[in-house]
Amino acid sequence: YKMEASDLKSAGDYASALEKYSLAITSAPPSALLLANRADTLYRLSRYQDAVHDCDLALEKNPDSAKALRIRGRSLKELGEYEKSRKDLAASQQMDYDDVAAEDLKFVTEKMKESEADAVKKKLEVSFEKCFLRICLYLTIQLNVVICVISHESLSLGGRKAQEKGCRN
Repeated sequence: YKMEASDLKSAGDYASALEKYSLAITSAPPSALLLANRADTLYRLSRYQDAVHDCDLALEKNPDSAKALRIRGRSLKELGEYEKSRKDLAASQQMDYDDVAAEDLKFVTEKMKESEADAVKKKLEVSFEKCFLRICLYLTIQLNVVICVISHESLSLGGRKAQEKGCRN
């Protein structure tokens, strides 16, 4: 089944290749490479979550599988999980350099920078909002104090004028 799957994958018939890889996996305990090959086929079929699952299984068998790390990294990229993707792609590149993975790594690194910049921007916006609210509260309190002082002085002045006229409070 493995050879047929490989031939079908090379021919671009990913659906048929997936069937053959699945038969090979169910007929005998699969190697990390066989799982990584099926994951690659799943990736090409845009079944990214399934590809991640097969890569996880492959990496349980062989934690140093550059192919499984690369495919999982590329799948995670497509799922928008850029931090995990960057970690896997960087690790795979250290083991076995690949031009496409290098481009993917560059892409996810840029996405992470954008995400970090957005997080800083949001944090600053929240800080500014809190600061603005504190200033408003402070000014409201100060205004209330001024109003109280003016009111008190008005009452005091009103009382003196009444006494000057001979009125009683």
